Amino acid sequence: MKLISDVIKKLMMAQPYYGLFLSGLKKEYTDKIDTAGVCLDGIDYKLLVNKKWFEGLNPNYRMGVFLHECLHMVFFHCIDTDVYMPMANNDHELLNVAMD
Repeated sequence: MKLISDVIKKLMMAQPYYGLFLSGLKKEYTDKIDTAGVCLDGIDYKLLVNKKWFEGLNPNYRMGVFLHECLHMVFFHCIDTDVYMPMANNDHELLNVAMD
């Protein structure tokens, strides 16, 4: 978790709003996803990170990944999925690409 914490600390200095937003999240290393993502965890959000993939990124790219994931939460992508899924013909991959 030190790598995640270090990136969030750097993000706090560069982009305080997003850094503070991310600092309050639950974080988890997982092999269940290939890259990184956010998901609902009860009424909270959780940041999921594939450790092996994340360690291979350069520091600026790591910050970009976290900003990207933060914006999914800011724009309610995890919450609005049920609203938009019928428009994507129940294609989760298509919906994910559209929200990216």
